[in-house]
Amino acid sequence: MAKKNNKQEVQTQQPGCSKTGHFIHFLFCVFLFIGVASGNVKKFDALDIAALIYASIGGLYSSFRIAKLAKIEKEEKAIAQFRQLDSVVLSLAKENKGLLTPAILSLNVSVTVEEAKKILDTYVERGIAQIEVSEEGIFKYIFPELLEK
Repeated sequence: MAKKNNKQEVQTQQPGCSKTGHFIHFLFCVFLFIGVASGNVKKFDALDIAALIYASIGGLYSSFRIAKLAKIEKEEKAIAQFRQLDSVVLSLAKENKGLLTPAILSLNVSVTVEEAKKILDTYVERGIAQIEVSEEGIFKYIFPELLEK
């Protein structure tokens, strides 16, 4: 486990082979299939049939596992980005005495004002912030725990 900012960060690792291991297995199965299938068809024996079955099933398993590992990797990357954004938003709210607007967030993070509003709305949905609309129509997001007292 790695420590960062006095908080423990949980690192997840999926059991089993990596994508590279599954890719090598997939290639082995393809070459095994080609090797057995290109032999004299009249002389297939039980070992050749077993090799073909293994190559077919093993190749399919490896290709599905590679796709699943890629999906897991993508999800973990999205979670890491969300955690980083969460840290930035809360730090920015603290710097601004518990008050943020979509424009302020947009200036400090590489997002549009509309995207910043959606991000801030998630804090309202999670009960971390409250929203107020000024008479001028400006959306103000108040983070009660970060208000200066």
